[in-house]
Amino acid sequence: MREEVRGRLAGALKRDDVPNPVWNSLQRRNLVQDFRNGEYEWEDLVDDARDQLETYRETLAEDDAQGSAQPNPRIIDPSKEIEPKLGAYEQNRAEALGEHIALRASLDSHVRYFRKVVLGGELLAPNKRAPSFNPPPTSAST
Repeated sequence: MREEVRGRLAGALKRDDVPNPVWNSLQRRNLVQDFRNGEYEWEDLVDDARDQLETYRETLAEDDAQGSAQPNPRIIDPSKEIEPKLGAYEQNRAEALGEHIALRASLDSHVRYFRKVVLGGELLAPNKRAPSFNPPPTSAST
């Protein structure tokens, strides 16, 4: 059904196909699903797709104007590790989230069991790894 909508939408846009970035944007915003559920009008979906297509074309035109020799700043090299720069507010939020997660974990019976059995009742220091854990084989009932 989704591919039928995509094909129909491509026809309405007078194209062979809807470009992936445009289609993905429509899906992320749940517009395709809403249309399929009868909660969004076809004309509105086509209008949104046209707007997205125009933005997509403008982005491509800007990239062409910059020249293909220049690296695209929006593309991140996956081989490089990026260290985010956190201000005091972000750092405080990260610490509060970490404390909250630690509290929630301490209340979970599975986590308590793992800490007791595998870690010997000790918590790991931040610079240590957990020992290898090989669960016992499950017996297959025959």
